[in-house]
Amino acid sequence: MKLIWQKIQLQWLLNSDIRYEPIADNFIIDVGLLSNDISTENHPLVELAQQEIEQSKLQVKLEKSKLLPDLSLSYYNQSFRDIDPHRYNVVAIGIGIPIFCKRTKSQHKSRTTKNCILRKRATGQKGTVRNGISVGFECLSNPKIHC
Repeated sequence: MKLIWQKIQLQWLLNSDIRYEPIADNFIIDVGLLSNDISTENHPLVELAQQEIEQSKLQVKLEKSKLLPDLSLSYYNQSFRDIDPHRYNVVAIGIGIPIFCKRTKSQHKSRTTKNCILRKRATGQKGTVRNGISVGFECLSNPKIHC
């Protein structure tokens, strides 16, 4: 009866209408094959935290670049058909200096603080994942513990 129930659970987990028949004689995993040295770097939650950190770093760079002077160079060619048949070439050079940039500086500071918070959160996330893996191995290695 227990084996039939496990087959139904497998079917539900796979979200399938097909009933699968496992080939293995024993459904219990040998804990000796597993090791507790699983890398947490490839865990999806840790990777998500790393992506958030990278995004925050790019936002800090963007806010920092807004504080730099802006240089522009343009060229255009113009003629006045009705007045003069000649063509006029115009070259324009411009410099934009950010004078009133208190908002940009405060945004840069807040993005830097957010980056620091995200790094600490990622460290905590790694610890949580590592702890979850350790608890899982504890449950697998000691079947008397109810998890």
